[in-house]
Formats: sequence, structure tokens, C-alpha cells
Amino acid sequence: MADDGLSFLDDIESLEIIERRKRSVHPDRANDLDCMDNVAFRSRYHLNKDTAKSLIQMLDDTLSAPTEKNYALSSTEKVLTALRYYATGSYQLVLGDLAKVSQSSASIAINDVTKALASLRPVADWV
Repeated sequence: MADDGLSFLDDIESLEIIERRKRSVHPDRANDLDCMDNVAFRSRYHLNKDTAKSLIQMLDDTLSAPTEKNYALSSTEKVLTALRYYATGSYQLVLGDLAKVSQSSASIAINDVTKALASLRPVADWV
């Protein structure tokens, strides 16, 4: 009977050879506000560019990342991802591909923007 300890060590050595998948980062993500004209932007986001810019300014303090570590999404990227989701109802994976982010980053951006928008709504005092 073979020594189980040796086969375990062989497995560990084999695992060390396997290279980990490198993380895909895109520091040069396109900003649709800069790249698209008003007609193209409105057809994709169902808002004009000025409205989107105002919304981004309103939410900037709430959504800005404390650091740019790991190419964190900017408030502009978060808002544009969420706005496109609201306008199209597309899958988060597709939105992530368009914005060059992962599905989970798109999901977090949509969630963050939704919460930030909801916090802007005044609290109703039901008497």
C-alpha cells in the first residue's frame, strides 16, 4: 500500500505549477458621456446627457470610492451602469461586459446607486 503522505505532497507540488488566472482590469474604461452624442446616449439610457451629469454630481459624494485600489469604479461608472440597467433591464453580465467590469461589480454598482437614489427621497411623515 502506497504512503498517502507522499501522494499528498505530490499533489501540492502539482498545484504549485498551476498558474492562477490573472485578474482582468480595465483602467481605460470608456465613458459614454464623452464617447456618445446626445441621440445615441438617450437611446441607450433613456435620459439626456445633462440629466445624467446632474445625477452623477448629486450622487458623487455618496458613491465615490475611498481609494482607486484595484481600479475601483468611479461614481460616474457606477451611475452609468445603473442607468443602463434601469433603461434596458438587461442582464448584469451583459452590462458588465459593456462597461468592462465583472457581473458582480455591475451588481454592486446597481445596488449602490439604487440605495443612493432612495436616500434622496424625503421621508414622508404619515400623520
